[in-house]
Amino acid sequence: MALTYTFKPGGKQASEASDYFTSIATEQVEQSLGTMLPKQIMIEETRRPPLHLRVWSPRNAELQLRPMVPWLRQVIQKMCVISAPGVDPIRHMPTLLTCPESANCFIEVLGRASFTPVEQHLLTIGLRDGRTILLSTPRITLADLGDDLIGLAIHDVGSWLIEGNPMPMEQVGYPRVDHRG
Repeated sequence: MALTYTFKPGGKQASEASDYFTSIATEQVEQSLGTMLPKQIMIEETRRPPLHLRVWSPRNAELQLRPMVPWLRQVIQKMCVISAPGVDPIRHMPTLLTCPESANCFIEVLGRASFTPVEQHLLTIGLRDGRTILLSTPRITLADLGDDLIGLAIHDVGSWLIEGNPMPMEQVGYPRVDHRG
């Protein structure tokens, strides 16, 4: 299936689209989680910076997250990459949208002053049945809206509605998407 892109430029458009995409994706994740309290987790690995996480999960969050750590680190890195001007975010979607574990959880990756009132949220991830439903940073929102629709908003650039399944792009190539406006 070919991908169809609809782009709307502008910072205001990106902000409004980000809010809309986030609300739809959050609702999808919340349906799979029900009501639960978050758990604060710090994952430490040799020669790697620790990951400070807040996790909502119906299962033991620490056990669920351990096999996902390499993927989490890759997602954090790719979200930094696609926030740079001139980088095509579409080519990174297969990695971003597919979690290696069949997880249902909501994860906040925290930065400075983790687990305090002044903490910094670096990345929010919503997973449902091993599919990434929401990735959100202060600059980028990527949301699986269902029915082969993906929303992408980049602060001060604009928003895209992507129709089709981006998963085979690694095998067949992808169209260039210039998000500089």
